[in-house]
Amino acid sequence: MFAIGWHKCSMKNEQFGFYGSLGKIENAKDEWRNQGANLSSVGCIRGQSLQYVGDKLFQKIQTCYKSLGVPSFDQVNYEGNMPANQGACKFASALTFRINGFKNSPHLDEDALLYASGWWLQADKRTSQIQRDASKRCTGVKLIFPNENFWIDLCNCHGLIQVVWV
Repeated sequence: MFAIGWHKCSMKNEQFGFYGSLGKIENAKDEWRNQGANLSSVGCIRGQSLQYVGDKLFQKIQTCYKSLGVPSFDQVNYEGNMPANQGACKFASALTFRINGFKNSPHLDEDALLYASGWWLQADKRTSQIQRDASKRCTGVKLIFPNENFWIDLCNCHGLIQVVWV
């Protein structure tokens, strides 16, 4: 599993932190670069969607990101000066992607927020392109909300799936 981007920190007095496993990236540089090269369009879709759903929230987050100098997650190299976010297509966020059948066990994130937005994109690991072939759908994908006795079965979905909950 790889992660790239910025998200709310669980460390005291810190708002944002870099979220990534440098050891895993070091061991799989080709996959990392391949994913990073294709993140620009994902950032655009994600940023424009959030701006459409809640422009005031988008502007508030964007202002905060700019003041902190948080880069867009399509910036693969995080060394040196990083350009601040500009516009909906450079919306910074965290992106986690899994390869080679990695999966998480059901769990509760300790730093989960009341408002959350999640996206699932099934991609071809060789090209990083969104998988549109219905015969290659992911299997066993479920988003579980145990406190609400509710789950979403994503087994027959392919392409882009967006979930927003409050």
